[in-house]
Amino acid sequence: MKGLRESQRLALFVGQVTSGLSTLELARRFGRAKKTTWANYRNGSRDIPHDLLKELIRELCPTREHERLFGRAALLVRQAKNAQQGRGLAVEPESAEVGRTAVKALGNVIWATEKSVFVRDVNNDLRTGELRLGELSYTESIPSDMAKRYPVGRAIPGHFVTDEDGTRFTRRHGQTNPWPRWSELYRVGSTVIATVTLKQGTGAFVELESGGVSRLSNTHDLDIGSQLDVKITSFYAARQLIRVARATTPREAAQMFLPLSAYPQVEDRLWSTVIAPDAGKGVYLLVELNGYAHLKRAAILHSSQMTEELKARTAAGTVAQGEQVYVEVLKVHASQQPGVRDVTLREVPQTPGDVWL
Repeated sequence: MKGLRESQRLALFVGQVTSGLSTLELARRFGRAKKTTWANYRNGSRDIPHDLLKELIRELCPTREHERLFGRAALLVRQAKNAQQGRGLAVEPESAEVGRTAVKALGNVIWATEKSVFVRDVNNDLRTGELRLGELSYTESIPSDMAKRYPVGRAIPGHFVTDEDGTRFTRRHGQTNPWPRWSELYRVGSTVIATVTLKQGTGAFVELESGGVSRLSNTHDLDIGSQLDVKITSFYAARQLIRVARATTPREAAQMFLPLSAYPQVEDRLWSTVIAPDAGKGVYLLVELNGYAHLKRAAILHSSQMTEELKARTAAGTVAQGEQVYVEVLKVHASQQPGVRDVTLREVPQTPGDVWL
């Protein structure tokens, strides 16, 4: 049905020119057609008059593009008219899917609010759309502030979808909502298998066995691709958020609740081994205290507690894993992780009797 195809090309062009405006807004602003008629112009069940299309271009498009767009509009209108007359077609209203198009693109954020951001196709200035909370990918959590996640100037991958209601930007095109299924699989308190997919600081992002992503803290001992058991601690389908913690055996759980006597004492001086030199991005080192391998949590040596030499090497990223650092225990205190204590350190001279200020 050639006439129908030509009308759809014209409808797509109308959708691009009027992107960002609802059919009601178009009816109010231009006053030449009702809301339902504008919907027909966009879904291809009715061809837009040539003079009205020129008015849209004149009012909605940059002046520098007018000449080119006028020529494109004239061609599309002529092709649609000739195709229908040549075939004797009477175009009937189709289903809601008629005229619906999805264009994969990068959307550059033009402005942002707490609930949505407005983007423009980086390769087509005429294609714009709004990304709302309800159009985020099913694999990302719903933020409390869209402007913080997607600041002005950021490029976002997604699709521009055009239908009878205009053009919008979405990150869930082609996806099936998995949250109803996950709500049955991931009960709070249950244990599932997770795979480390990305390391970030002292934590990591993990993918759960039946899909879904969560962030796990204190994973310096794990590599990308590692698998482990995790416990579901929170499940919020409305926020698309799953929280997990490392699952432990009864023996491991007992070891977590170590008495204070199992830790070094304040003012103790001892050697430590660097186990994660790049975990702190040049701000701190993760170290294991020699003789205290039974402690399940690494100690943090912050740059503010280092000598100038080690501080410079940490910032430059030249500290090697396995390197020995002589430290003094400043504090042993309760951690945010239940049953565990954190150890605060400072670097001290390696020669007994030296003083470091």
